Amino acid sequence: MNQLKRHLKEFIPPAFFRIREYLREGSFFGFSGDYPTWEAAVKVSTSWNSDTVFGRVRKAALKVKQGEAVYERDSVLFDQVHYSWPLLSGLLRAALAHGGKLHVLDFGGGLGSSYYQNRQMLKPVSDLQWCIVEQGKFVEIGQAEFQDHELKFFATVEECLDQIPSIHVLLLSAVLQALESPHEFLEKFVRLGIQTILIDRTSFVLSDRTDRIVVQTVPPSIYPQTSFPAWFFNRETFLSHFSGKYQLVAEFDTPDSAAVIHDGIHRGLIFERLTEC
Repeated sequence: MNQLKRHLKEFIPPAFFRIREYLREGSFFGFSGDYPTWEAAVKVSTSWNSDTVFGRVRKAALKVKQGEAVYERDSVLFDQVHYSWPLLSGLLRAALAHGGKLHVLDFGGGLGSSYYQNRQMLKPVSDLQWCIVEQGKFVEIGQAEFQDHELKFFATVEECLDQIPSIHVLLLSAVLQALESPHEFLEKFVRLGIQTILIDRTSFVLSDRTDRIVVQTVPPSIYPQTSFPAWFFNRETFLSHFSGKYQLVAEFDTPDSAAVIHDGIHRGLIFERLTEC
């Protein structure tokens, strides 16, 4: 029966599970609002940086490290890997371009969610270095309990590049929309000149309107009483950061695209630095 449920789950749209959670939890969650400023959205949010959130992520990540679960995302444990095949293709493509080596700067990578999700498929890589740049609490516990010869944690991008200057891939997964000033970070990331930039699970508006600021309320079954501001980007404005410096080689929908606002979607993009830059 459990095996049957797992197979059925692969064919049921994510929106179904959100409706089911809504009915069970009795409270709204998801994306809502249209706020004029980031500060206005902050005022009606709780926080992503709470001890509760950190504690749950740490507990889940330890189970993955100890082999009690395959991987976790946002503290939710999985007994089988749900691959993002386009993302994995981008990582393997970068490894091929660098003689079987793959050095990743995973900005906002938590305690290694994407690393643990993809490490089995990356075993043929001859030299894997997965470097996570995160907030202070994550770096502290990451260095103490998770760091090893492949997985490393840093407080800043500069610190990471000082120790491992040969970064091949910059991974930005579900992080840009959570930054107060994402466009400033994009300009900074582009100036780094890293060969490949992989963007995954990032929110875009489908219409021609400008960026939209919303509040995301997390299901209580994941984090109790947690909400935070988030961006939905105008695609053309977003792409303008890469103009003349990077080529967009692939664009793809992500599995959680059904779980967004009515005029938005989650997408992934793969950029390669132009040779003349």
